[in-house]
Amino acid sequence: MRSSSTTNSDALHQRAAKVIDALRSSLDEAMLAREIDEPLDRATEAFLAERDLPFSVGSFRAETAAYVQRLYREVLPGVRELSNAQAADAAAALLDQTYEGTCSNGYWGALADTADPAIGLAEMIRRFAQFIKLWRRRLRTTSALARVLEQVDWETRVAAAQAMMDTLHGILPPSLEQRPPCAFVDDLADLLALVLAAEEEWGTLTNPALPT
Repeated sequence: MRSSSTTNSDALHQRAAKVIDALRSSLDEAMLAREIDEPLDRATEAFLAERDLPFSVGSFRAETAAYVQRLYREVLPGVRELSNAQAADAAAALLDQTYEGTCSNGYWGALADTADPAIGLAEMIRRFAQFIKLWRRRLRTTSALARVLEQVDWETRVAAAQAMMDTLHGILPPSLEQRPPCAFVDDLADLLALVLAAEEEWGTLTNPALPT
């Protein structure tokens, strides 16, 4: 007959495995590509195919506004129709929030890239699309991870951290391996990101407590 302590330990490991599995689903690359990257790529290329994009300061503002207007109409959360003025303001805000330019960031970095003959407006918009993807992915995963973890108790978080640390044994830097699992209860997503990166490089890592 199994002792109650063994049964409790098994139940804890099962709860930890479910948490890890839910976290893994939230970070699923195929899902993020399908739901975020691909629709944005289609909208971006359709926009560029329809337009002749010579550079001027005036056309930069108008075309970035038209692009963001299309994204809000077709792919961004809370799909809605923006007026031209709203779209111009939204484009400037989104550029300031996301764009990393060759020499500077934000709206002015995008304007500088557009003025560069080696880049131009169409290429700048493609780069803008990549930064919007990263922004959307961060928002999606942060929200999903918060939903997963909001109902998870401390003991289960520690068990999940222990399971991932066991899986990453020999991969984590010694300074991290020496820390107790409870030090990572607020960083479970970061631990799982390390597991996923290691799996991408070395294949599936063996740990019976870690779902695959």
